[in-house]
Amino acid sequence: INNATALGIGNADLRPLARKVKRNYERSLALWDTGIREARLMAAFTGEPKKIAIEECRRWAGDFDSWEIVDTVSDLFVDTPFWRQLVEEFAADEREFVRRTAFAMLAWAAVHLKKES
Repeated sequence: INNATALGIGNADLRPLARKVKRNYERSLALWDTGIREARLMAAFTGEPKKIAIEECRRWAGDFDSWEIVDTVSDLFVDTPFWRQLVEEFAADEREFVRRTAFAMLAWAAVHLKKES
């Protein structure tokens, strides 16, 4: 966790708040752009995978600075219609956190998308 951008709010408090405020594409983009750890987690929790563009996913991945952010945002990315393309791109990327995103997405998909053909 990158403490330089953290407010000290735990996921136990963020997740219930995310369920309460629900998904909102525009808000998730604004939250991400703050650079604040908790705001970025909320962006992932409340983002809309069917609305986010592949270019935005690439931009977010370029901002990754911790495994926590990678693992959380991967859950959003794997629900996009282009997640397989992202896995291929990210797996070939030299940046540690971007490359890890590909593996986090694959792990999530292996558990949650078993019935997909």
